[in-house]
Amino acid sequence: MSPLLILIALVLSVSLFTSVYAITDNRYITGSKTGTNGAKVTKMLALQGAVKELAIIFSANSTYNSQSATIKGSIDNTTWFTIDTVSLSTGTSLGKFYSDANKATTIPVDPTAFPYLNITLPAIAQRVQTITWAGIR
Repeated sequence: MSPLLILIALVLSVSLFTSVYAITDNRYITGSKTGTNGAKVTKMLALQGAVKELAIIFSANSTYNSQSATIKGSIDNTTWFTIDTVSLSTGTSLGKFYSDANKATTIPVDPTAFPYLNITLPAIAQRVQTITWAGIR
């Protein structure tokens, strides 16, 4: 099993107990952000070339209604490009894995190449949503 898959399993188990955390092993960048009921959730990651692979998990306390998450990249934290739009379908969670071999779909680039990423889940009534991420250096 790859180290990133093990890390993802760890992130999921830890995220049940806390909303923001970090693993002290400097090979990884991890965390999560949970919004409030019915609110949009946005997280900006300052990667600064720190990761080669990145997993993002989108989850909610109830099913998504064919909503989409957005991944934007920036080289200067000012000008943003939509590099991926992720259909959340009708489930309660969805994972996305990015690397040089697994590129974004809206613009076929590796999101980890950008120094800054902005991850957004749309506001959905009666939903508490969480963005969880794990990257390996």
